[in-house]
Amino acid sequence: MDLQEYLTLAVIRTARVVVLLFTAIGFAGCSHYVAHLIVTPNDRHMPVDERLLDGMPYADHVAFSVDTGSVSTTLVAPQQFEFDYAFTVDPENRSVTSALTLQPADPQLAMTASPHGTVVLLHGFALNRHVMGLHAAMFADAGFTTVAADLPGFGDSTGDYLTYGKQERLVINGLQKRLQEAGFPPPFMLFGLSYGGAMALHSAAITDAWAGVIAMQPYNDAREVIANFERFAPRALRPFVGGNTIARAISRAERRGDFDLAQLIVADALSEYHVPTLILHSAGDQLVPVEQSRTIAAASETIELHIDRNGGDHMRYPLRISLHCKAILDWLARSVLDANDVLSTDTCQKLEPELTGDPGIDSFIKQWLGEPSNIS
Repeated sequence: MDLQEYLTLAVIRTARVVVLLFTAIGFAGCSHYVAHLIVTPNDRHMPVDERLLDGMPYADHVAFSVDTGSVSTTLVAPQQFEFDYAFTVDPENRSVTSALTLQPADPQLAMTASPHGTVVLLHGFALNRHVMGLHAAMFADAGFTTVAADLPGFGDSTGDYLTYGKQERLVINGLQKRLQEAGFPPPFMLFGLSYGGAMALHSAAITDAWAGVIAMQPYNDAREVIANFERFAPRALRPFVGGNTIARAISRAERRGDFDLAQLIVADALSEYHVPTLILHSAGDQLVPVEQSRTIAAASETIELHIDRNGGDHMRYPLRISLHCKAILDWLARSVLDANDVLSTDTCQKLEPELTGDPGIDSFIKQWLGEPSNIS
């Protein structure tokens, strides 16, 4: 699967939402439509390639019923993969294209005998479970049963409106209950990207069912992040963009979805939080600034913050899987799993691409991949 394609599709989707947002603001002064985008983003026709996740061996699509509807998931059994990177470098334009393919290490017997536990994967805003293919492969290769879920209102899951945690936390915890009843192996862990990371934290804050949470680039206050979109408005529309328009849109969205963002600040929900948690954030993230994660981490002594100086922007950092694989698996072994439950280091080693040996080309490859640099 082409990582550059994943990045391009994600950027296109984000740009599309931002352009629609500010077209509504600039030319219609229409906070009504902006409010619609805030609570009812439609990802069902998003051009995400489903082959990486759905094409894995021992992967099944299952819809679980919860109290408020159904949650659509792709279940991936623990299995060993062989990862293969191929690079195309264009030094003149200072660009690198990276393609990742994976194959079962043993097509006849891919599943691990005794899983380390179950990891539920939660995608970001205006996306769906299929963007979680890379991380599903990483966790499955490390020996975890993996459940990639469509959050309420996205993909194939039910839900007419987003509520930024008010209802989502109940749905996610309902999914955990169904998984436990179905015999999925404990401990149960959450891994969420951006909006999904915030939903993971909200969910774990109200139950003891989750043994650990990993949140990558989560927001703390959705109002601040929505207002931050002003910075990404097309230049021609910037004179029309004003804080009052955004504020009116948020107010209308809250009424439509029956929620109050002031009551859904992540750090405020963690006053009695005790779940072992790892937060990862790139220092170069401008869409959801790293200060959002710093505020969350300060809310509980059980939260460990890992900041990568060279992680890249909000869309690129999650795709640089070799950059954060070791930090994630080391933390799980240290903070969540039983001392006798030893994780292999093979997964992260396999995700480290082989360089070409040409110093000029390899410098471009290293720049694209990023190099670990924890500054937290």
